[in-house]
Formats: sequence, structure tokens, C-alpha cells
Amino acid sequence: MGDLIQTGTVETAASNAKFNIVTTDKVREKLIRGLTQTGRVPKITHIAFGTGGVDGAGNPIMPEADANALQHEVFRIPVETIEYPEPYKADIIIEITGADYNDVPLSEFGAVDEEGDFVGIQSFKTITKQENVLLRFHWQCEF
Repeated sequence: MGDLIQTGTVETAASNAKFNIVTTDKVREKLIRGLTQTGRVPKITHIAFGTGGVDGAGNPIMPEADANALQHEVFRIPVETIEYPEPYKADIIIEITGADYNDVPLSEFGAVDEEGDFVGIQSFKTITKQENVLLRFHWQCEF
């Protein structure tokens, strides 16, 4: 089996090319135990979003592999849409539509498994949801 590759993208009108992403140590342990001991890997059930992914200058901070939380989580959205564009790739799609999320300066997000542990964490330049705007995030896992 190859390495787990995780990527994330945000569909916006503006360019937001600078991303930092890490696969957590916790999921690496769960993958190896699932393959060799338990026969099970917990599924991703939520995507968490936060405001703590950038430094004072607005540059994305590289998440730590031993982290099991966002720097400053503000909400989670349940996973409802998963596409499989290739046999070894999953694309989890999350849409942020509600007015409750307007004016929140998002700069980090992470995939959370059914046991509450983070599979991966990603930081990016701040994106602020505006009224009547849909933000679509993609969390992709690939082997």
C-alpha cells in the first residue's frame, strides 16, 4: 500500500493557492492497526472549520502531525457527500451555505473520524464567507 495522500481545495472566485496540510500521527496509527490488528479504520464523519490557521501576517501556519485539534475550531459540518473519482481516491465535499457562518474568517479545516480524532488538518489563507455566497470545500484522500 502506498502513502495516504490528503489534499484540500476551496472553490472560490479568488485565488487561494497557499495550503499547508498534514496527515495526523493519530490516523497513521489507526491505519496500521486497522490493517494488522483490528480490521477496521474509523470513517470520516465531519469536517471541522476554524480561524487559527494563519500567523499575524496572514500566512498559513503548517499544522503539526501530532495535533488532534484545530488551533481554534468554530464549527463542524457532517459529511454528506463523498465522490469516488478514481478507485483509490475519495473526494469529501462540504458546502457552507448558512447565514450563521457569514463573516467568519476561516483559515483552517480538518477531517474528523467517528471516534472524534482528526485524520488531517489543513491551513490556508483566510477566506471569509459573505452573505448569499456558497463556499465549497473538498477534502480528498488518496492511496
